[in-house]
Amino acid sequence: MTDDSASKKTYKQLVDFGLDKHGFYGLIYSSDNGANYKLLVGTQGRIFYPEDARNLWPYLKDFVSEQLASAISLDWNNIKNKPDVALKTDLENLATKDEVKNIEKEPGPPGQTWQPYVGDDGNWHLKLISTGGES
Repeated sequence: MTDDSASKKTYKQLVDFGLDKHGFYGLIYSSDNGANYKLLVGTQGRIFYPEDARNLWPYLKDFVSEQLASAISLDWNNIKNKPDVALKTDLENLATKDEVKNIEKEPGPPGQTWQPYVGDDGNWHLKLISTGGES
């Protein structure tokens, strides 16, 4: 009978309070005999790493599927904080495109014509540019 225990490598799992490689204090762990430490719980709570996501996925898969299914079957009435929107029934008395096209394009009756301008003081002013029959 051969002893193959010499060929098997044993890793010591270390858990302690201390600093991780970035200098953050908290509950740290090492799965490689203390060569590297990762922060497990810090001042902000539990810390997760990419490899944790792979380990948690079997437990989260059903929950994520349910959330996606409910998002796909979204109904307008179930949307919270939606903006107010005008409906077609709200727009019944507005002019149509053809009515807008037929609006008089000529200026109104002769009178005074005023032109806005920005004065030296930086404010808007009105200037009379024509009176009487001119337009």
